[in-house]
Amino acid sequence: MKKEQCPLKLLMRLIDGDNCIVRYKVGNQTIDRDNAPDLDFRVYQSPVRVPSHYWEYFNSVVGMEIRLLVRLVPSQWDGYLKRARKIHLNRRMALNSLGQCPRNLSESACDRCMKAAMEALLQACPGQDACGVVSSSCILKYSTSEVM
Repeated sequence: MKKEQCPLKLLMRLIDGDNCIVRYKVGNQTIDRDNAPDLDFRVYQSPVRVPSHYWEYFNSVVGMEIRLLVRLVPSQWDGYLKRARKIHLNRRMALNSLGQCPRNLSESACDRCMKAAMEALLQACPGQDACGVVSSSCILKYSTSEVM
């Protein structure tokens, strides 16, 4: 559903672009915390790849940034972290990254979800200038453009 139509408080949903992902609603009861993250990811990839002579550098920088994000997100009180990092390819550009878990997901479950998301993202997206993995428990994505 569109995020404007999402009936739940911010802590009980994930926002992916203009979409609202709801996991913690069972009937008309909302679960406060969940220790079983959903590890079934959808992968979104850009059809654009960075030039092949930059692949090693680009994949290394993406890997470092995503690993840092995966370490930081579970410990964030709001379960949301967006970062920008300057990188140098054929032009100066920013690598934007975003990681998110809903606030009512336990820290350990968020950690498990983020680590699984990292593995899925790094396997599926070598050389892609933008990629994201989304489940109903966490989101992890990066882009070389400002649109996230």
